[in-house]
Amino acid sequence: MGGISRYGHMISDALVQKGHYVHIISSSIPQDKDGKEYNGKKICLWRTESSALSDRIKFFWRINNYFPLNRIEYSELVRRKIEGLTRRAKIDLIEFPNYEATVPSMLKSRGISVVVRIHSPSFMLRSIKTLSGRSWSFFMERLEASVVKKASAITAPSKSILSLLQQRINLSNIPCYVIPNPIDVDFFSPPSSKTNERLIVLYVGRFEYGKGIHILGKAIKKVLQEIPNVYFVLAGGLPYQDTNYVNDIIREYKDNDRVTFLDAQPCHNLLKLYRQANLLVIPSLYETFSYSCIEAMACGLPVIASNVGGLTEIIENGKDGILVPKEDAEKLAEEIISLLTNEEKRTNIGKMARDKAVKQFSLAAISGRVVEVYRSLIR
Repeated sequence: MGGISRYGHMISDALVQKGHYVHIISSSIPQDKDGKEYNGKKICLWRTESSALSDRIKFFWRINNYFPLNRIEYSELVRRKIEGLTRRAKIDLIEFPNYEATVPSMLKSRGISVVVRIHSPSFMLRSIKTLSGRSWSFFMERLEASVVKKASAITAPSKSILSLLQQRINLSNIPCYVIPNPIDVDFFSPPSSKTNERLIVLYVGRFEYGKGIHILGKAIKKVLQEIPNVYFVLAGGLPYQDTNYVNDIIREYKDNDRVTFLDAQPCHNLLKLYRQANLLVIPSLYETFSYSCIEAMACGLPVIASNVGGLTEIIENGKDGILVPKEDAEKLAEEIISLLTNEEKRTNIGKMARDKAVKQFSLAAISGRVVEVYRSLIR
């Protein structure tokens, strides 16, 4: 489950616990769950059906590289689903991710408040080459800007991404709120003890340029030379756009039994990885907000991360984590070696990290802030 889906499901469950009713609209909902209620009949799932146009879009994939037909069609499918829903149920407020292009204006005209949640806008992805080769990223930026300008309010998981957005779009007349992504701190919790003779460095994230996987590849080489009993576990899998680039790194280490590559992992497997590891590395070129960072912190795992974006708002350098300059493989390797050779420091940072995760990023803390924003908007 990706970050957007995780955020939506966690906040929905929390709203139900506070006595509210929630509708979730998504293309990922199985067909047999469409229109079904769960969680004490307080959450209803709605599936957006693909159409013949979707199939044609997939077939003419070259056109879609230059013009985001699939995104536009998905927005239209969501609009139709909501239009039907508002005819048979009272909807007070709807929250969208930043890439829904056509829906907010329709809802505001009907007196329904619209919250736009900023996740990973196209301008940011393009700046770190995650959308390199995708000509339509420029067009998506314009669509996303139109969505933001129609919002009743905007929420973002970090000050950093909100500030970048405000530099590009005039938001002076729109209320803006920083609300971090929440995690389940009861599920993501420290192990009772660690008995590994091996030292394990963990990476959790897609294998792509924007995540700094190429920087980590360079740092691994130095760490392996310096520490004989260290092992690296990289969990995340290949994205569709960076496969050739990342394959070069995989080929370099594929025959090294001290480096393991894993596909994207479900939450219960991630918990095991966090609990087995000695530290987590996040060498990203930019992060709006990092779920892997706060999950690791909640597990009492020290984190070494790039000093970029939302990571600088999560980690206090030297206290509950370590920040390093982005794209600096040498410094990253140095800090990995420093932590691996200092168990007391790892333990102290891990304890402080767990404490911060519980106080600042628990679902109870975050959902209360979400409800406050929602209540201020409902007319």
